[in-house]
Amino acid sequence: MKVLEILKDFDNKLLERREIIAVIDYEGGATPSKEEVREYFAKKYAVDKEKVEVSKIMSEKGIPRGKVWIKIWYNR
Repeated sequence: MKVLEILKDFDNKLLERREIIAVIDYEGGATPSKEEVREYFAKKYAVDKEKVEVSKIMSEKGIPRGKVWIKIWYNR
């Protein structure tokens, strides 16, 4: 799995979290699980994986690509 594009990345100071919407490519394999995406983004942003929440994974039909909605909590 690799990140092709970050569509949205901003700090939500009111809710104390970082919100990310990204396009991922999973190269012909199955859609990655939320746990796999969670571990990938925790490593990419150097945070504890307990602070990363994967809200949604939406695959594109017939293409090994999709969008993911990620929240990285500051005080969790």
